[in-house]
Amino acid sequence: MHSFTVSTIALPVAIRQGSSVAVQVHFNPHGQRGRFEDRLELVFRKPDNSSFVITRPVKATVGNNDLVALVPATPYTRPTQARQRGTRLRVIEVEEETAPAVRYSRKLEAYNIPDGIRQILSTGTLEQQLESFRDRFMPETLNEQSYSQYWSSLVHAEHLQAEIDLRNFDMDDVSLINQGRLYELEVPGLAEKRPSVLKGDRINIHPHDREEGVWFKGKVHEVLQSAVRISFHPSFPHNDRALYDVEFLLNPVPFWRMLQAVKTPSPRIDIILPTAENLNLGNAPGDEVDPMDNTYNHLVNTNEEQLQAVKRVTNLPSGSSPFIIFGPPGTGKTMTIVECIAQLLDKPSVQILACAPSNSASDLIAQRLINTRGLTPAELFRLNAIWRPRIELPEDLVEYSLHHNARGFEVPALDKLRSFRVVVCTCSSAALVYAQGIDPGHFTHIFVDEAGQAGEPEVMIPILNLSSRDTNVILSGDPKQLGPVIRSPVARRLGMSTSYLERLMSLPAYDEVTMRGISVAKLLKNFRSHPSILSFPNEQFYGNELVPRAPANITDVFLNWNRLGTQNFPVVFEAIAGEDMREATSPSFFNPHEASLVKEYVQGLLPLMATTRQIGIVTPYRAQVRKIRQLLREINITDIDIGSVENFQGQAIRSNQEFLSFDVKHTLGFVANRRRLNVAITRAQALLIIIGDPMVLGLDRLWRRFLYYIYHSGGWKGAPFPWNPDSNPDDEVTSSIAQQEVVQLLQRAEADGADGTDDDVAGAGNE
Repeated sequence: MHSFTVSTIALPVAIRQGSSVAVQVHFNPHGQRGRFEDRLELVFRKPDNSSFVITRPVKATVGNNDLVALVPATPYTRPTQARQRGTRLRVIEVEEETAPAVRYSRKLEAYNIPDGIRQILSTGTLEQQLESFRDRFMPETLNEQSYSQYWSSLVHAEHLQAEIDLRNFDMDDVSLINQGRLYELEVPGLAEKRPSVLKGDRINIHPHDREEGVWFKGKVHEVLQSAVRISFHPSFPHNDRALYDVEFLLNPVPFWRMLQAVKTPSPRIDIILPTAENLNLGNAPGDEVDPMDNTYNHLVNTNEEQLQAVKRVTNLPSGSSPFIIFGPPGTGKTMTIVECIAQLLDKPSVQILACAPSNSASDLIAQRLINTRGLTPAELFRLNAIWRPRIELPEDLVEYSLHHNARGFEVPALDKLRSFRVVVCTCSSAALVYAQGIDPGHFTHIFVDEAGQAGEPEVMIPILNLSSRDTNVILSGDPKQLGPVIRSPVARRLGMSTSYLERLMSLPAYDEVTMRGISVAKLLKNFRSHPSILSFPNEQFYGNELVPRAPANITDVFLNWNRLGTQNFPVVFEAIAGEDMREATSPSFFNPHEASLVKEYVQGLLPLMATTRQIGIVTPYRAQVRKIRQLLREINITDIDIGSVENFQGQAIRSNQEFLSFDVKHTLGFVANRRRLNVAITRAQALLIIIGDPMVLGLDRLWRRFLYYIYHSGGWKGAPFPWNPDSNPDDEVTSSIAQQEVVQLLQRAEADGADGTDDDVAGAGNE
């Protein structure tokens, strides 16, 4: 089915000098929308029978008023880089107004990035950097003796890349507004965390009326929507008409904490390098799992895999090797962890440290423990990073934390900290527990939830700093979902993107099949998704072991919706070839056609929804998030969750529907990331709608399989299916068609100077 056709007089026809022949190009979108492109070829034969061809592109765009509303406000221009900073002759420090309430008994060492690493990673190609870095800083093998060197080198590389990335946000020739004792600085991109600035961060500012080498270091006191308020030394010269250069300073503390951890000798070899020979987990239970007499959550007693995990964890002898709870999507992983902790607390000698990579996951653990076990503020403490905004802490956890209006969150005195049965914090903030003086072994059990989302050095902050020979370590997560976000290409290539959880599960000692029930418990019952949504990821990632158990009154509510491709199949793929756009100085892409379709689907769902909070929208680009929000505001919808895949992983179930608006022509890495696809699909409960260009998504073999699955199940809508539906999605012919598109996309991306790296969506990071 061709959208462009040509009509003319009967051909061939002779064209004499000075005459012309009209060629009419007709366009019929056949009810589809989006961007259509083709090529008109005019073949001319000369009197000597030789020929030549003239080609002309033909293009058409089909849409509605949304395309007008989303037209770029200003043409895209590459953001200008700040001027090269000269040598600093003097940096005038800010005066601290409030003395810290706590003086830590263990000081965190400042670890400078070695000059050799800076030199290697500042010159040459990536391959040259990899070779030099590996030869000079990486041990040949990872063993007990080389563990510290291996991870320290990669942390330094990641630290350096974070510094380099932050330099992109430096500013020249800006103004400051006097706000009494504070000065307000407008920071474009602040709302999108580009850059990410937190209370307590430092910012260097150079007044133009001072000599070149004199800078003032300011302290951030308030972070607003698009500005920060800073204090300086009293000698700071301010003039309303003056201009300033700005340099954002990276907070090195999260990297120093990781280095402190990996440089701490492991109390047991089986923590960092477990083998089948040194594995120590006591006697494994039999195949039959009898119900427990008392569970704090009665649902655990009805779930054999959860019950087995709880019994295994609660019966581990002191000093056991790490135990893993492998929780695929929707299987109740956090609920299982909470039941484990609740059961362990029945023993008076037990004291728990429960961690997760992000604040949201840590908050969830604390809330579930309080609700499940009825823990009081005297029993559970939610330790927060000093720089965490108070407004981010859920209200029901305020009394379980310690906050000072001027100083922010604080750590209790040592004796008080020791008195809590449970301390909940992020992996990074566990360094504060160690700094306060808690000795290794104080906690009988260390739990790390969502362990697959953090890099190994981050997970080791609680484990290596605070475990002894008698401490039990329990990890929970899913290595098939998103791993740690690593910015440094060198660190990524050399292994830092592999989480501790994934590394352990790649070892024979933690094989999910042969060691199930011994060192690994795998949860199998999915309580989230409709079977049709779960089917594809179950087959591709989980060996078809997951059992759909979500209640029908949740999963079946859209089976007769009139916008499905076919009734009783709640998965839709709307095929559209949209157009990538950018505006102003933002490197982020947006696709108006796809954003408009998202709006239409939301409007179609409104009559069936009790609340729009049941809808989640996933898109890889920040600009696309903005444009979708803009269109939804026009129809008075402001409370739908819109974000990246990373934003949705690890949260409590909040969505009954989920849209995927994938505009990925300039981020081929996004398409090829199997884990992102897995997470994106498995967030949805009752309805999954994907809007995108099949020729782009089909570049990846796994995506192509998914599109075939949707087509053959009756969920395909929009543009025609671009491949032979009877062919194998993995065969060479289908792959070669997709590969041709790859070449064209790469050529376009190269011509645009876009590689997607400026718009990567960062994860939770160190909190």
